[in-house]
Amino acid sequence: MSVTNDLSESDAYTLMTIGVQAILLSAKEIDNKTKQRINDLRELLEKIHQEDKDSKQTSIKS
Repeated sequence: MSVTNDLSESDAYTLMTIGVQAILLSAKEIDNKTKQRINDLRELLEKIHQEDKDSKQTSIKS
């Protein structure tokens, strides 16, 4: 999937729900703004992944 704008938390949950496993970011140049965008996106996706993982572990224990 290609991302052209900033991804919201809601968007990230939607991607997780439909099973997207890869995101492509395009950039003409790698400047500080681009690096920050990549970092923000990585952190958001890691957060969503961890919440999903924790949720599945809780369900298994119950």
